[in-house]
Amino acid sequence: MSRALLCVKRYLITLVNFRGAATSAPATQKGTGYVILLPEVPPDTPETNSLLKPSEIPNFDEISTVAWRNALVKLSLEFETALWKTEEEVKSNPSTPPTLDHVSNTLDTASVPLDFVWSLLKTMSIVKNDEISSEGYAKLHQRAQVARRTKFHSDVLYNIWRDLEISKISNSGSSPQSRLISKYLTEATLSGVQLTGNAKAEFLETSNTLEQEKLHFRQNLSSATSRFKHLIIDPKYVGNMPHEGLLEISKSRTDTSANRGPWVVGLTSPGYEYFLEYCPERALRWNTWQAHESRASGSGDKTISNSIHIEEIRTKRARLAKLLGYETYADLSMVTKMAGNLENVKTMIASLFVVANRKQSEELSSLQAFADSRGFEHKLKLWDIPYWRRKQTKSLYNIDPTVTEAYFPFPIVLSRLFTFASDIFGIKIRKEMKRGWHEDVQFYAVFDKAGLIGHFFVDPYARPGQKLAGSWMLGNRINFRKLDLTPLATLVFNFKPPMYGKPSLLSFDDVSALFERFGEMLQHILTTIPYPEVAGTTNIEWDAIKVASKFMSMWLGNKSFVSSLSSHFESGDPMPDQNLGDLLRSRKHLAAYDLSHQLYLSDLDIEFYSTSEFWLDVTKRLWSLYKSSAGLLLDKVDSHPCGFLDIFSGNYAAAYYSTLWSKMLAADIYRAFVAEGHDKEHWKIEGARFRSSHLSLGGGYHPSEVFRQFRGRDPSPDALLWALGLKNFSEGNETSEENEQPLKPLAPNSLGQQNVRSGSGTA
Repeated sequence: MSRALLCVKRYLITLVNFRGAATSAPATQKGTGYVILLPEVPPDTPETNSLLKPSEIPNFDEISTVAWRNALVKLSLEFETALWKTEEEVKSNPSTPPTLDHVSNTLDTASVPLDFVWSLLKTMSIVKNDEISSEGYAKLHQRAQVARRTKFHSDVLYNIWRDLEISKISNSGSSPQSRLISKYLTEATLSGVQLTGNAKAEFLETSNTLEQEKLHFRQNLSSATSRFKHLIIDPKYVGNMPHEGLLEISKSRTDTSANRGPWVVGLTSPGYEYFLEYCPERALRWNTWQAHESRASGSGDKTISNSIHIEEIRTKRARLAKLLGYETYADLSMVTKMAGNLENVKTMIASLFVVANRKQSEELSSLQAFADSRGFEHKLKLWDIPYWRRKQTKSLYNIDPTVTEAYFPFPIVLSRLFTFASDIFGIKIRKEMKRGWHEDVQFYAVFDKAGLIGHFFVDPYARPGQKLAGSWMLGNRINFRKLDLTPLATLVFNFKPPMYGKPSLLSFDDVSALFERFGEMLQHILTTIPYPEVAGTTNIEWDAIKVASKFMSMWLGNKSFVSSLSSHFESGDPMPDQNLGDLLRSRKHLAAYDLSHQLYLSDLDIEFYSTSEFWLDVTKRLWSLYKSSAGLLLDKVDSHPCGFLDIFSGNYAAAYYSTLWSKMLAADIYRAFVAEGHDKEHWKIEGARFRSSHLSLGGGYHPSEVFRQFRGRDPSPDALLWALGLKNFSEGNETSEENEQPLKPLAPNSLGQQNVRSGSGTA
C-alpha cells in the first residue's frame, strides 16, 4: 500500500497543465470510509501518441500539451514499475543474483524512453516558451526527476551494485562496467542510502532544510535585483552604446524606442554590463555598481539579507558531509570531480595565480596610464574598469563589431565548421529533410565509414517572445543499441536572423558559442559506450564536462584557422590580416585580470566549504591576496558573496573552479594539435586520437585516464597560460613542453571507486 500511495503522491504533483491549472484526480470510495487515490496511467499508446516511439522523431506540430504531459507521466510510472519489478525479482530469488547486463538493460529500457521525452520537452520549453512555459515545464521536470532518482534511493539496488562491485567484473580493471557500478554506488551513498536510524533521519531533515535555505537565498537575490531601477532620459549617459545594448535597457524594449529612450538601467545581465561599459558618467556607474555588489546584503533592507542564509547553507552542507563521513563539504565535492582532492585544485589555482597576479598588475597599470592620458583624474576603481577597458581595447585594436560580423555569415561558418570536423574526426555531416518545430530549424545526419551515427537539429535564430535567450546543446536521445536507438541532439542559438537581403551575420562571441555547443554535441553523438548511464556527456566529472566545448573554442585563437573560417558575405574575401590579428589580440586584452578574478572566486568557493570562518572574514582575507596586491581595495559596500548564486543556490558549491579546470585540459589537448604548427595532416592524426578518447569514451572511463590516454601524462596549468597569451611557447616546437609542470597524479579517488559526476545534489 505504501508504494501505491507514494506513486499517487508523485502522480498528483503532475496533474497540472502547462499554465498551472489543476485537473481532477481519480478517486475510489471504499466502504471503510477511506478514500484511496490510485495512480491513473494515461491511456496513450504509441499509436495515439508519437512521443511513446523513442526510435522515431515526432512531428512537433502535431503534439499537444496534453500529449507531452501524458507521455512523461506514463513513462515515469513505467520506469518506477520496472524498478519495483526488479526489486521484487531479486527478493524472490536470493540465491540467483542478477547479472550487471540484466539489471542495467532492464532499467535502461525503461529510462531511455523517459529521458527522450523529458529532454524533448525541455527543448520545447526553450524554443517554444510561449506555448510551454518554464513554470509548466518545471512541474513535469520535477515529476520525471523524482522517478529517475528512485534507482539511486533503492536499498535493494544498492546491494545489487555492491555485490557486483566485489565480483570479477569490478576487479577486471577500468571499464564502462566498473564505471556503471561506481556511479550507482556513489549516487546511492551521497543520497544517504547507507545511513540508518537517527543518522538517516538527520540526513533527510538537513537535506530538506538546505533546500529551503537555498530557496530563500535565491528569492532574496531576485527581490534585491528587481528593486533597483534607474531611469535615464538624457542620451549622453548611454554614450556610444550599440543598438543591442540600448535595446536591453530600453524602457519599452522595442527597436524603435531603443535609440531615442527613455532607458531603465537595472541589475540584470546583459544590460548591467552594457551600462558599466558605455556610461561616461562616473557617478552613475558607481551608483549602479554599488547596488549590484550589495544586493541581498541587508544594507538597504535587512528582511532580504542573505548573510544568515549563507551561513545556514554552509552549516547544513558541512553537516551532510560529516554524516557521510567527510571532513568538509569541499572534500565531499571532490568525490565527483576529476581533480580528486583539494590539493590538486589548490595547486592549479596557485600555479595560475603566480603568473596572473604579476601580469594583472601590469595590465591595470597600463589601463590607469591610458585613462590618465584621456583626462581621467582618479584612481581606477572596479566601477571604472569596464568603461576604460572598452576604450583602451578600441584604441589598441580598433575593432568594429559591424565590420567583424560581415566576415562571419552563419551559413558559411556552419559549413566550414562541418568541413573542419569532417576532416579531423573522420565524419560526414549531411543535411536532411525533416521538419522541426519552426521553419528555420535545420536537421542533419552524422556518418562515418561504418554508416549512420546519429542526428542533430540546429535552431539558429532568435525569436523574441517565443524563444529563451542563450545557447544550448540538448542531448535528446542517447546511443542504446538494445532498442536500436541512435543519438539525437539539438543545438539552440539566438543569432540575428537574415534580413534586408543579408544572411545572418555572427559576432565573434556568436562564433564561439557555435563552436562550443558543437563540441558538446560531438561528445554526445560520437559515444561508443554501450551503457546509457555512462555514455556521451552523461557521468563525466563536473570539472571535465566542458573539455570538448572549450577544446573547440580554442581553435578560434588560431589565426590561420580563423582566416580560413572567415568569408565576407558580399565579396567572399577572408578577413584582412591586420583586422584578424587585432581581433584575436583584443580577445586576450586584460586576460590576466580576468583570470585572477576567476581564481579568486574559485578559491573563495573552496574556502567557504572547507572552513567555518565567517563568510565576510573569508572574503576579506582572500580579497587581500587576489585583489589588493593589484591595487584593488574591497569597497565597504561590497558584499558580492550575498549574490553568489552559483555556489549557494546553484550547482557549483565547492565546484566553481570546474570551468577553469576544463579550460586547462582543453588548452593542453589543443597544444598537442598545434605542436607541429599548421600541419593539417598532423591535425587529422590528433583528431582521430581525440575522437577515440574524449569524444568516444565520454563518461565510460575516468577523465584522468582518458586525458592520459590522449596526452601521455597529467594536465599542466602552463597550457592554459599559453592559450591566454600569458606565457610564451614557440608554436611548432614541441620541446617547449619540457618546462611544463604537470599536476600530481590524478588517481581515481572516491569511496574506493572511480569518481563519478553526481546527480543527487553535489555538483
